Amino acid sequence: MQSPVRCTHMNCPIRLGRGHGIRFRAFSLSCLLLLALAGQSRAAELPKTTPLGILVDRVVPMADLHELDGSPDSPLSGLPRWRQTLHELQRAAERDLGWQAPPRGRPDQYFMTDKNSALSTVPLGLIQARYERMAPDGSLRAGDVFALTSMQPTIHDGGSFAFVLPQATIFSNGSLPAMAYTLDAGDGIGPRPLIPGIPVPVSYTETGVHHITLQASLNDGRTLTARTPV
Repeated sequence: MQSPVRCTHMNCPIRLGRGHGIRFRAFSLSCLLLLALAGQSRAAELPKTTPLGILVDRVVPMADLHELDGSPDSPLSGLPRWRQTLHELQRAAERDLGWQAPPRGRPDQYFMTDKNSALSTVPLGLIQARYERMAPDGSLRAGDVFALTSMQPTIHDGGSFAFVLPQATIFSNGSLPAMAYTLDAGDGIGPRPLIPGIPVPVSYTETGVHHITLQASLNDGRTLTARTPV
């Protein structure tokens, strides 16, 4: 019987038979990656609870949440980055936020017809939440996430349709209450009021990439901005 091979990194429990098709070197690299992601020494220092309930130090940062802070110059957020942002916030939360991520592909339950105009609708998704991050001195620092996406990044329904922001695709932990939204679809009309669940007609005269901008007026007097391409 062939003796097993054990990874020697930090007493890793992975064992392989010498006849296994996967090379030992690949498993050694995998062990190093797992240890890096685990961050055991850092995790022991993280508080179990925080005032906002979302501590992003608990997850591997890939979405650069600090960039999507709702400032006027915040970057565009396409659907892949938006989904990663949603995933990181869910994983960083101390409890279940009750967020149901929209399915991949065309989420038909969010597509509907405006009964008044018979326009096809394209749903938007909005992440509107606050989180906390550990500072070098061990204190907690709060940050905002305000990220927008179109659930259908490429639109083939013609130049005229409607955007809609369903209540089901507003992901919030209640820490950034908004009094009102406005939407600028980049169609030359400018900003107009956006009420969740109510379609906003849009008409593009040219094909290509358009940038849509959503702004939220908060109860504390601030205005947050999010943009996404379609």
